[in-house]
Amino acid sequence: MNLQSLQRHVRRSEVRVSLLGGYQGPYSIGVGLGDRDGEMAFILCVGTEDVRYFPTSIPLDGENVPVIVRPGYADPHFQRAAGDLA
Repeated sequence: MNLQSLQRHVRRSEVRVSLLGGYQGPYSIGVGLGDRDGEMAFILCVGTEDVRYFPTSIPLDGENVPVIVRPGYADPHFQRAAGDLA
């Protein structure tokens, strides 16, 4: 699947549900190069270190789209707001 298609799909709520499941913490979803031969993938950054419950791929338009999960994400808006309180 190409970059433009994935960028359109990332905005769909059903794609977010497929990627996040019941996860409630901070996250960021983007599109980039996967681990295999320049294949496009969803890049999912999450606040938890435990990434075993996130998918490694999701079916989309008849293809399995890879998902790269990166742990340790911190919402920059929350950090800035928390810093303002100090």
